[in-house]
Amino acid sequence: MKYLSKIGLVLGIFLVQSAAVAQSFIAPEFILKFGGAPDGSTSSADGRFTDIAPGGIATSPDGQFVYVVDSTADVGVNRIEKFDNQGNFLLKWGSTGTGIGQFNYPVGIAVDASGNVYVVDSGDQRVQKFDSSGNFLLQWYGPQGGQILAGRDGYIYTDYGNFSIGKYDTNGVLQMTFGGAELDGVRGLVMDSHGYLYARNGGTTSATIVKYDPSTGAFLGNPISNVNGSYVLAIDSHDRLYLPTSLNLPRTAVIQVFETTGNLLGQYGSFCELATGYGCVTPSGVGAQLGDGQYYFSPKATFISPNGYLYTADLNERVQKFLPKYAPPLSQCTLDALAALGLSASDLPASAITTLENACKDNNEDTIDPNSTVNGGLKFNPGEAVVIGTGSTDDGTIHGDSAGTLFIGAGVQFHGNIQNVGTIYVTGPGASVSGSVTGITTLYYLPGAAPLTVGGSFSVGTIIQL
Repeated sequence: MKYLSKIGLVLGIFLVQSAAVAQSFIAPEFILKFGGAPDGSTSSADGRFTDIAPGGIATSPDGQFVYVVDSTADVGVNRIEKFDNQGNFLLKWGSTGTGIGQFNYPVGIAVDASGNVYVVDSGDQRVQKFDSSGNFLLQWYGPQGGQILAGRDGYIYTDYGNFSIGKYDTNGVLQMTFGGAELDGVRGLVMDSHGYLYARNGGTTSATIVKYDPSTGAFLGNPISNVNGSYVLAIDSHDRLYLPTSLNLPRTAVIQVFETTGNLLGQYGSFCELATGYGCVTPSGVGAQLGDGQYYFSPKATFISPNGYLYTADLNERVQKFLPKYAPPLSQCTLDALAALGLSASDLPASAITTLENACKDNNEDTIDPNSTVNGGLKFNPGEAVVIGTGSTDDGTIHGDSAGTLFIGAGVQFHGNIQNVGTIYVTGPGASVSGSVTGITTLYYLPGAAPLTVGGSFSVGTIIQL
């Protein structure tokens, strides 16, 4: 048996602490919904929606207020509705027309650091600026495709006629335009924590995400390609991009989450078609209803507030609020340990991943007691972890002090004893110990594994299948 430090493989591979290299994904937590009805019906009543415009959600800088663009030409509704962050209706402004405070198909909305509200009035090719109560402040004209962003750099960005991006100061003075042949219609604008600008580019199929340096307008590439779905985009404080995606066959409606490098982290959400009931929640005796986290095709509007909440709106005319979850990137050390066990991070409970991470981060002490009388075996201390990789065969004794953690992979043949180890995880089938397993506080085993085949004494406080 190899003598390793803090965390190691009994395969003889020494795992060292290293920089974080990969994130694990946790789906956002549903918080609440507002504005819609369970059957997907629409309404022009206060606090309801007739048609939420693509990109038509924004919040105040402190996240306490939510602004939603509601626009439907058929019923003559062109307005902004304001809610508190619990979905309670507060006020509205706007009507159909070309005058001050009126709209002709408003689409995008943004709120700057001072709480002022900017609305793209696309039918009138202008941007109108209001205070937080809807009082008109100023306007400017120019090619406006519909999307708008109040950047963290203090400038306002719009899709300048769809095939370029306009950069304005907060008084509507154009500073520059940028974008070229790489653009084929801007459908969403966000800015990351480093000040880089991302635009969702193209139609509803085979779209891309393009990246710019907005200080110069330099095009920096296409980190994401082949996106299908709605014309919206959002970004969180960890620089993760949220892209609504949908497909007709099979019918899906999800939000995919990417790193800005293009690495797909995961997705959440599901499809519901109220007209047919396909995929919907259908309580006994009640017609089809939208479940929490469900969408009819992909969301039309997404926004992540400065205080970290995700708001989405879909074709069923409601707003849903979620709390995105962030799983810190795993160290290479932990990834190597998981690989040795033939697992991914999602296969183990969060507490086990934390144990591996903590052991990886504290690898400056020898786990071996050179004066130990443990028959040439391995002794480790509280907070330490040892991994016996899948398929290994080893002799000796593993001895803990009722606080360490031992991970045993599939098919491990251990010819010796395991004594006084706090926690054991058996991660695959076929693992056996020819000697005794005694003084163990808790033994966990994964689905498809088994507690352990033991030749000698077996003394475990609690056995739990995960």
